[in-house]
Amino acid sequence: MKPLYLITPTFLPERGGQELLIDRLANEFGRFYCAYVVAPRRGAIVRRIPSNKRNYSLIRTPATGKTPYLLLSGQIGLLATMTGFIRARGKSILHLFEPFHLGLSVSAIKNLTNSTFILSLIGSTTYDPFSSTHHRFRYYMKFIMDNADAVTASTRELAERGWDQGYRGEVHVIPHGVDINQFHPNNACRRNELRRALGVKEDEPMIFAVQRLHPRKRTSQLILAAAEVLKSLPSVKFIIGGKGREMEQLQNLIVSMNLQESVKLIGYIPDGELPFYYAAADVFALHTLYEGFGIVIIEAMASGLPIVTTDVGGMDDIVQDNGAGIIVSPNSPSEMAEAILSTLDTKNNRKYAEHARRAAEEKYSIEKVCQQYIDLYQSI
Repeated sequence: MKPLYLITPTFLPERGGQELLIDRLANEFGRFYCAYVVAPRRGAIVRRIPSNKRNYSLIRTPATGKTPYLLLSGQIGLLATMTGFIRARGKSILHLFEPFHLGLSVSAIKNLTNSTFILSLIGSTTYDPFSSTHHRFRYYMKFIMDNADAVTASTRELAERGWDQGYRGEVHVIPHGVDINQFHPNNACRRNELRRALGVKEDEPMIFAVQRLHPRKRTSQLILAAAEVLKSLPSVKFIIGGKGREMEQLQNLIVSMNLQESVKLIGYIPDGELPFYYAAADVFALHTLYEGFGIVIIEAMASGLPIVTTDVGGMDDIVQDNGAGIIVSPNSPSEMAEAILSTLDTKNNRKYAEHARRAAEEKYSIEKVCQQYIDLYQSI
């Protein structure tokens, strides 16, 4: 089988949308290619099959980072450790996720090994409204994009960000993917059990959210929206999963508003348990100030949940275009509260839930997403 290298500056056990996406893609690609995930860490290169027996091998290269020293050493480390490895296995496919940290070395490896270079625009260096990196390094980013044989983005909005940086070629829009068998409405078999553990009665509406508790998510706005919802519908329960540096601050906000009985921060949720939390809920709500794609959104959609989220990034592509829920203005708790109440209406809830699951099956299953990438690889 032809070697395929998925190259990323971050990977598991770091947990985020990018890391989960690459794990899912690599595992599916392993059915068709000799698949590797290449990701930096400090120290010499190590090759091993992950302990969870995924369909790919993991290669660790020297660390990268945001300081000039780490950026340079990460690029040189990848070039030095991977060029001979790839050359020995013949012409390969190099698929880089995020251009900034490792793009220069991947461009060089492409030329040294006569391989095909695919670049996916992903991560905060492609675009981040809270950072100037994408603007300050736009000529460097354009250079990397120009050296790729094909460029992809997960949404139209990210494709436009690539063009904003000066790239003039085609950007293939290929969304992120989800395991629609793992995230499925049928997981509701544990609905009552999980609700009891969370202190949610069978007849009480449950709003679920899972996200990093980080300032750029502005989870406080969801809590303020919860207070508005509870004025109209006191029986609603809000369950917020995830951890982050705002945990204590958000808990203090909940206490100060006397919402402890209705709004609960439950911390980190293990991967194996997460599908059951989605299936136990009635609506998924995510407040964020920017989201390139939002893996949790398509996980919730695959679980048959209506979505309420903010109109940022590619959310209109995912939620509004698929009729899967309602998008609202950021920093508008009253608007978010109104949307949540609307999605709890029985007729609306059923409609959004059906649309969400159908979109997950037709557009976002990991198998269909991988096939789009395979078609792209074969066309080059």
